[in-house]
Amino acid sequence: MNHFCLVCISGISDKHVNTSVVLYVLCCQISKTMLQKGWRCLDCTVCEGCGKPHDESRLILCDECDISFHIYCLDPPLDEVPQGAWKCKWCIVCVTCGATSPGIVDSCAWQNNYSQCAKCASLEICPACSVSYTDGELILQCSHCERFVLHAAACYTVLL
Repeated sequence: MNHFCLVCISGISDKHVNTSVVLYVLCCQISKTMLQKGWRCLDCTVCEGCGKPHDESRLILCDECDISFHIYCLDPPLDEVPQGAWKCKWCIVCVTCGATSPGIVDSCAWQNNYSQCAKCASLEICPACSVSYTDGELILQCSHCERFVLHAAACYTVLL
């Protein structure tokens, strides 16, 4: 089964002289997101947030499905283009535990370049005071958000 660019095959793009002849065939593994959202070749890439192709230096592509976003159209936005791998909100999975959401409460956000959920990231650094834990140090887990904190009383009030 061949999978074609969502834009080229539909004739929306004016970048291709003859869309019946110039079709980009996707020859890689098809992800669930690609099937749901459609795939676009690099010539037809637009930001999923604003729908515009401009500002290519700040347009990042998901390593899993090739869907793209401007770093400022993400929620939350990124300050800079991430180094290394990046996955969109439909493909992201915590590399530590496999979670597909950043946490169970709204205040939880993806950490470490969208690679860890809030709970797993809080096992290394206190989410309230940004202090790294040392070996043997006692940390406590919040029963509300499931994150871990270093200084229970002081840090807990900052998280709420």
